[in-house]
Amino acid sequence: RIAAAVPASAFCGYLESIGAQHHCTCNYVPGIMKYFDMGDLTGMIAPRPLVVVNGAKDTIFPVDSARRQFEVAKQLYAAAGAPDKARHVIGPEGHRFYAALAWPVFDELTGWR
Repeated sequence: RIAAAVPASAFCGYLESIGAQHHCTCNYVPGIMKYFDMGDLTGMIAPRPLVVVNGAKDTIFPVDSARRQFEVAKQLYAAAGAPDKARHVIGPEGHRFYAALAWPVFDELTGWR
């Protein structure tokens, strides 16, 4: 089982990213929107620790959509009795992993280090 997750640089609503521009084929899952969007998918690991990482200026995975999807995940975490186990880290630039911002939050949520 997955004990904790740090999805980074690809968290966003499907329509606003995958559906809005050309992506590599690894991003496409046929029929996925019939069942869930990214927030629903990410909430499936609740109550285990989750740190979602986005860039404020990411043009591939827009941060406004990522924020909306994270709210969906937060609702699922609250329903699972773990509202404090999911965090959204937003770096100041574009599409990349913000390790210096993400790992301290991960450490706080997991207590592993």
